[in-house]
Formats: sequence, C-alpha cells, structure tokens
Amino acid sequence: MGTRGPLPPGHPRPRLRRRGVRPLGGQPARPPADPGRDPRRREHAVSGWVALSVLACGGGAAVIRYLVSRALPVRPGHIPGGVLLVNVTGAMIGGAALGLAERAAISEDLRLIILTGVCGGLTTFSTWSVETLELVDNGRWRAGLVNVGVTLLLGVAACAVAYLLVR
Repeated sequence: MGTRGPLPPGHPRPRLRRRGVRPLGGQPARPPADPGRDPRRREHAVSGWVALSVLACGGGAAVIRYLVSRALPVRPGHIPGGVLLVNVTGAMIGGAALGLAERAAISEDLRLIILTGVCGGLTTFSTWSVETLELVDNGRWRAGLVNVGVTLLLGVAACAVAYLLVR
C-alpha cells in the first residue's frame, strides 16, 4: 500500500497547489522563478526621491550644457567644441560612476542619479548628430568625419580612463 490512506477524523486533506496560484484562504504563492534572472541580484525599485533627484540633476546638467554652448558657440564650418566638451565630460563622469559602483563605493540609487540624471542631462547625441550633419551638408564632410571620430575616440577614452582610475 502507498502512503495515501484514510486521514484521521477532523484532519483536512491537503490541497494541491500549482506554482503562482493563490491557495484557497492562504498567502499568495511565490511566482515561478525567472530562469534568466540572477538570483543573487536583488530587485531594485526606484523611489520617488531618486526619481526627483534624477529630474533635478538632469535639469541642472542641461542648464550647464546650455551655458557651455553659449560660451563656446559653433563657428560655421568648424567642429562644435562646446558639444564635444560636454559629451566627453559626460562620458568621463559616466565612466567614474561605473567604476565607483563596481567597487560598491556608491549606491545603486546614486549610480542611477549620476548616469541618468547628470550624464543624460549634460550630454547630447541629438545636437552632436545635427551639427555633424550640418557640417556635411555645407560641404565640410571632412570636418564632419573628424567630428565623429574625435567625439567617439575622446568619449570612449575619457570613459575608460575615469573607470580605470576609480575602480
């Protein structure tokens, strides 16, 4: 005989449960585990304060970008120095934030604020793209190619150097 036999009087029969289904009268069952998720990584919910900090830092960084663009206006036919400066600076700040986060010197929230708020507000891909296209459209295709190469080279180099210095 198996283990299934009559239950003692007054003892309820156990109910079968499927994963992710709420048992009758009990707590919700644990949903099935996501096989693609690292179980050591905790879920991170963004608080309202973090979202407001991202907004404030992004706005402040955008004002800085505006002031730099006013101080270093684009001269027709030349590489836009102000955009180059803010993009390379933003890449450097981003690299430093990643390096600090890797060694747990800053929290996930602060990393999010720096990368999304500060770097997102400071750097500008759209303006860089438009100004590069304007160079090419005005017959300055070499300056456009130099702008692309210099921005990418200096941006990646600044990011890598800052990352390696702080990690």
